[in-house]
Amino acid sequence: MLRGSLAGPGTLPYSTVSKPVWTNQFYGQYSRGNLQIDSEYRRYLYHLVVNGDLLETTADLRSWYVSGAYRFSKRIAVGSYYSRYSIIRISTGPIAALFPDQTDTGLPANHIYDKVISGRVDLNKFWNMKVEGHFMNGYGASTFPDGFYPQVNPQGFKPNTNALVLKTSVNF
Repeated sequence: MLRGSLAGPGTLPYSTVSKPVWTNQFYGQYSRGNLQIDSEYRRYLYHLVVNGDLLETTADLRSWYVSGAYRFSKRIAVGSYYSRYSIIRISTGPIAALFPDQTDTGLPANHIYDKVISGRVDLNKFWNMKVEGHFMNGYGASTFPDGFYPQVNPQGFKPNTNALVLKTSVNF
């Protein structure tokens, strides 16, 4: 249980009670020669009660991905992955209108589906560079961080997003 105030000392007391949080996560990996395939599934379920009956929220988040990569040579690999994230959230209580229900996972606000192609070059055994092309559907607007933030997108979110990502990594 968490107790305190929402706006400052003594202004609006609150308490939260979290019922049992349930998480399942499964991961698998298969390698043969230069081929590697990975997959993961995660489900996170929680139920939160604020100030007794002021707000009661239940959320069910599910995500999974499958990826594959093939190493053509000692220094060059290509890959791809597909990931899915969805949320269902239902709130009740006097202030529930501030937290709209998310029950239709087909809406862009309730999911992120990401198709990715990638290439990697190992410059030496410690340093690599990678390029990724992301083709995303949805933006998963929820109280959980997912990479799409209103302060960075003041005109709102689009149902589809494409991104080119350049990365470098150093391992030691």
